[in-house]
Amino acid sequence: MKQLLKNTFILLISTISFSCSSQSEKPISKGKGLIEEVAESIKLYYYDEEVANKIANHMIETQDRGEFSGLSKDDLIAKINVEIHSIKNDRHIQLVSTNGNLKLPWDQSFIREIKFLFGNIGYLKLYQFPQPTEDILNQLDGSLTLLKDTEGLIIDLQNNRGGHPDLVSHLLGYFAEDEVTYDTFYEPRTGKRHEYKTRKKKHSTFFNKPLTVLVNENTGSVAELFSYAVQNLNIGKVYGTQTLGVVNLAEYVPLSDGFYLLISKGIQQNPLNSVGLEGHGVTPDIISNTPQDAGHLQMINQIHGESFENWLTVGSASLEENELKSFVGMYGCIQIRFEDGNLYYQDHSGFRYKLIPISVTTFSLETSSDERFRVMFDTAGSTLKKVYFNGDIVSYQKKTD
Repeated sequence: MKQLLKNTFILLISTISFSCSSQSEKPISKGKGLIEEVAESIKLYYYDEEVANKIANHMIETQDRGEFSGLSKDDLIAKINVEIHSIKNDRHIQLVSTNGNLKLPWDQSFIREIKFLFGNIGYLKLYQFPQPTEDILNQLDGSLTLLKDTEGLIIDLQNNRGGHPDLVSHLLGYFAEDEVTYDTFYEPRTGKRHEYKTRKKKHSTFFNKPLTVLVNENTGSVAELFSYAVQNLNIGKVYGTQTLGVVNLAEYVPLSDGFYLLISKGIQQNPLNSVGLEGHGVTPDIISNTPQDAGHLQMINQIHGESFENWLTVGSASLEENELKSFVGMYGCIQIRFEDGNLYYQDHSGFRYKLIPISVTTFSLETSSDERFRVMFDTAGSTLKKVYFNGDIVSYQKKTD
């Protein structure tokens, strides 16, 4: 089991924590009790030595008072984590167990949704950033290939708790034409510095296309690194609410009896922005509680111009019943019906939309689908035209008995 976990811990962090992490090769002595192991590990590895000593001393004092005695395994894990966080609210310090407490997300794909939004906008929702194995890279690359001909892309990272920074580097390579260091982490205890660079790609259809990233208060870890890089590299905009602010570089330290302790070992030192994310989070460019709608509309305006929004949402007109009924009939394969005081459009495929009067002869569709055209009749009601935003017109003659 430990060998399996050694190869998969980076994948699991989005499920059990919020870190970009690896597994330590130095287990603590099995002759010690769990609390002593936790305290010693924190003193050895936590990046802030002063805070590490405070936490370690607090854990031993709490044990001496008997507060860890008589607890079930799950309650003991919870109690240990509560006591750690009472001294330092760092979500990258967390005790987990491989025996029931650690859940493997084999049934969860990191790609949750791919779709095409109106205006030829691509949408990709990512649940996490797994370790970039060949299969994972193929999945991500395949998804972006499906969306390559869109005119802009929305990447939804809401509720994405993070994962592996190497997959972030790979994804950023689709939008940053040059290889750039987008973030670094420093380990005060060892002096080591970890640099993360965008993966340069020779060809990408997304270079210079509009990019929008969606985040919320449950976006954490490397999902925050991606969002921050998008801002700092000026390759897109971030929409949503303030993110979690949990970005320290962390590592799993193996303890006895199947326990592991996640510990922050490195702190962010971003070369592009002096504002750190730990405890603060990413501040979106546009604050919104409905970021998908806001980002989508802004992207449409950016690509097609503000006239497109106006064209879709222009005000309505009021027509008498006899005026509406004059348009009822079959126009080629399109049927116009009058029901409950309204006109309805139905085509040969069975799609049916309510028509909203814009003027005496022009109607918009009441629909959330990708159908984005107006219906226009001549004054005699003998011709129906489907008029698209780009100027394309398809005409149908009204059938007569």
